[in-house]
Amino acid sequence: DEDPKFEATVEGQTIHLTKKLKDGTVLERTIALPDDGSGKVLFEGTAKYEGDGSKTLELKIHPEYDTVTRTEDAKELSVYVQDNGKWKLVNEEWDTDEGPSQDVINNAKGGSFAFFNHEAGYGVTETYNPDDFARPNLWWSPGRKLLNLELITPSVELKKGDSFSYSYEIEYTESPPDA
Repeated sequence: DEDPKFEATVEGQTIHLTKKLKDGTVLERTIALPDDGSGKVLFEGTAKYEGDGSKTLELKIHPEYDTVTRTEDAKELSVYVQDNGKWKLVNEEWDTDEGPSQDVINNAKGGSFAFFNHEAGYGVTETYNPDDFARPNLWWSPGRKLLNLELITPSVELKKGDSFSYSYEIEYTESPPDA
């Protein structure tokens, strides 16, 4: 059985996490709170293959947020994706991981994903490099307080010594995106 733990080291306001899997995959993750006063949280990850042969990897980055509401109304709890420089509301008539805006989410190339709770007056914006990810993915089950603004990496075949990296950042916000 595989040990579920990561090795962790802390330097200032940065934590470095490393996990070696039995198949030779090494997962590294860095979470940092920058000293610039922005309030952002920065995430970087690398998957490296040190095993024999080759391995195909696709990672699901799974940020999960407490929305503080169980509403089913997309006007009260709104989820947005940025595409071609414009924010688009995407969670109308949404059920868990599908809805009428699924194609908009799957094809979004704007590099930002966000939610906003209008009654509570807060939300989160995730910003990422679209080249690092194949697509964003929304998981939201109306009636639950949890919402996932997931990011899916491309499926990559790695040979010994190969790696790929990704990064994204989150920022809490007191106003919704201009949709």
